[in-house]
Amino acid sequence: RSAPADPLSAELLDARLARALDIDDRAVVLVRLAGNEPAVRAQHATLAALGGSRELPRATWERLRGLDTAGGWSLRISRRPSELAHLWHAVHAACGSVNLRGAHATLARGVMRVFGATGDAGPLATLAGALQREGTVVGERLPPGAWSVVHRAPDRLTTRVRDAFDPFALLNRGIMGGSA
Repeated sequence: RSAPADPLSAELLDARLARALDIDDRAVVLVRLAGNEPAVRAQHATLAALGGSRELPRATWERLRGLDTAGGWSLRISRRPSELAHLWHAVHAACGSVNLRGAHATLARGVMRVFGATGDAGPLATLAGALQREGTVVGERLPPGAWSVVHRAPDRLTTRVRDAFDPFALLNRGIMGGSA
């Protein structure tokens, strides 16, 4: 974090995701740099000194977005960026009973996303419940039976905001206390 580099994005990918993107067979950090040529070259040299590096096609970022949004379910878990290592290990330990398609974490934000194929809501609900001890869990896409586990009853402020902006409860049913 203190290196003289300012990437547009830096994502930690687990081995499943790195394999799916044809990058490597182990966990990797995917870094996106931008700027004028000398600045990018200097940042690349700085990052290369921290570990091996290679240039990947620009389409890798689009492929990453496509892999974790192509059907199935997804959860977002967050903690302070300084606690991301703990979160990464805790989430992978908790995911033992769920067949993940992949996981990645945004290093600067302390946000991790896990996703898998659609299936029985039971194991996913158990996973979501376990992850709530590790950080803030938000369901992005879930089977119907898992929404009630991930999203607890809202507080008064949340209810008032939802009622003001969506008085007929048409948007995001099952989120913010609405019925699924």
